[in-house]
Amino acid sequence: MKDAQITKVFDSLVGPSLERQGFRRDQPAVFVRDASDGRDKIGIDITQGSRVSVMLSYLPNYLLEAYEALTDPTHELGFPVGPYLTPAGVFARPRFWIFKDVTFAQRSASQIVQALEACGMPWLTSLRDPLFYVHQVFHGALLVQALAMEQISEYEGARAAYGEILRRKIEILHRYGDFADPYSARVYVYVAHKLGRDIERRTAIAERVGYHPDVKPLPEA
Repeated sequence: MKDAQITKVFDSLVGPSLERQGFRRDQPAVFVRDASDGRDKIGIDITQGSRVSVMLSYLPNYLLEAYEALTDPTHELGFPVGPYLTPAGVFARPRFWIFKDVTFAQRSASQIVQALEACGMPWLTSLRDPLFYVHQVFHGALLVQALAMEQISEYEGARAAYGEILRRKIEILHRYGDFADPYSARVYVYVAHKLGRDIERRTAIAERVGYHPDVKPLPEA
């Protein structure tokens, strides 16, 4: 099957089960469920050989608000926790289902629905616990990690994550003299504000990109 066929089949075979649980189709093979505390998101990744992995994430309101201020339409907040569904739970390594033809697709879709009901939905519910959420953040999602740690007052961990982001951004400035896109510049300004560092340079960059966030700095160490 081609990618477009796989997404269509996923929507038709898995979509109804998700819709019964409050999800709506946001785009092909991507479903979201809005709640008072944030947004659940389910989607797929297609790799060579018609192999499909299913990804899940919960995006709390504080995360959505931070990214709404930081991003533009070309930068989408993907699946920063988990995110891969398996029959045994949700883990950092993908589990693949085969969609190479109709027979395989029907079998795989049935297994995905069962895994979502047995493991995926309970896991999304568990993510409402801020402490559990922190431990589920994908290790490369430093900004999400820092924001989540702030929610549980783990300020030293948040400071370390913000500090690593800032170090990487300053390295880019030293090497290239500027950022390649406005999003990177806004992240730099945001993180520098959080840490109370690089005041002169961050002010100049904030003026240039027109980004003046209302950021509450981390408590002093």
